[in-house]
Amino acid sequence: MVLGALGTACGGPTAPFPGYAPDVVVSPQRATLVPGETIRLTAVGPTRSISWNSLNRGVATVDSFGTVRAVALGVALIVAAGGDSGNLADTATVAVDPALRSLASARHFLVGAAMDMNAYRSDPLYRQKLAAEYNSVTPEAAMKFGRIHPGPTQYTFTDADSLVSLALANGMAIHGHTLVWGEVLPEWVTTGTFTKAQLLQVLKDHITTVVGRYRGKIASWDVVNEVVDGSAAPLRNTIWLQKIGPEYIDSAFVWANRADPGAKLFLNENRAEGVNPKSNALLTLVQGLRSRGIHIDGVGLQAHFILTPPPPTASDLQANLARFANAGFDVRVSEMDVRLADAADAAALDQQATVYRDMLDACLRVAPHCVAFTTWGFTDRHSWIPTYFPGFGRALPFDASYQPKPAYKALLARLQQP
Repeated sequence: MVLGALGTACGGPTAPFPGYAPDVVVSPQRATLVPGETIRLTAVGPTRSISWNSLNRGVATVDSFGTVRAVALGVALIVAAGGDSGNLADTATVAVDPALRSLASARHFLVGAAMDMNAYRSDPLYRQKLAAEYNSVTPEAAMKFGRIHPGPTQYTFTDADSLVSLALANGMAIHGHTLVWGEVLPEWVTTGTFTKAQLLQVLKDHITTVVGRYRGKIASWDVVNEVVDGSAAPLRNTIWLQKIGPEYIDSAFVWANRADPGAKLFLNENRAEGVNPKSNALLTLVQGLRSRGIHIDGVGLQAHFILTPPPPTASDLQANLARFANAGFDVRVSEMDVRLADAADAAALDQQATVYRDMLDACLRVAPHCVAFTTWGFTDRHSWIPTYFPGFGRALPFDASYQPKPAYKALLARLQQP
């Protein structure tokens, strides 16, 4: 049988036998793709002449250059053979799984990732995997105030426009992030000597310009980001609170709604995923907005987690999301990642997978009120975390080689359940 002669079903040569020389080595020897995705295999050996063959062309094909294209769900064995009589050979196993986006779309749900524009420009695999796996995208930095509005009369839309074009071309919903935040502000705002009325006008012009530019293209917005304080104070002490007062929150939602009445509007918050004083304050805040007639559709719960101390329990997550849904608010899991040490073992990866699954499960249990699940990036190759938390760079569902980790498989499995 061919497998016995050329390699095992898991990739790699079998034990040597007469006439066999395992001098051709294929890399990578295992890959997981989704239908329509491609990967380039390489083969190194003593001969320049390598012939490629797929033993299951209905699942994946391979061309003469070693480029594999996923066709349908299943597993294919790819063979690279060389030598004068073709007796030098090695294999790679390609598994073709359903994409997260196909499973999510089937249940009218968004599964997304934050998009790094530097990675988008420099890494073709990043662009391919993002479009193949996700039906929603959030700008990681391109639409933050300091990036998009660097001068009083200057707007820089290049990165934001590129993101919107890519998303629309690939059938992806866009979630705008973020219109008002106390961080990533340009110096002209933070050092300006504005009166209250002048700073309100700055904010109004910013929101009206940015939201208006993408009216009808961006489906939802984080209007205000991280406003609830973690201490006894109800609101974070930002420049907006200092110079305008708490009414800046109401005004921001009013202006965003006027600029695009069709967009869904969210207040995005961190450390409010479980039932705790901060999520209590968040619920009170958004209920207050509604009681004053302010249009707000829901809340974003960021879900930046680490294993120690442990994240909220599954039951705690479910209880918290359920109370927002029962109060009439949509919920987005908006920025999830689970920091993990670079030297973490397999058990830690499994724990990480459980955290991802529990968060997605809590979200799906309150569907249709939980409308989206977004991770802050998707591959460890391009992640914000090592810059801010050195040594903890394994936080995302795909590893640095774009291969799925247990976390990805846990998300995939949960989306396949009712």
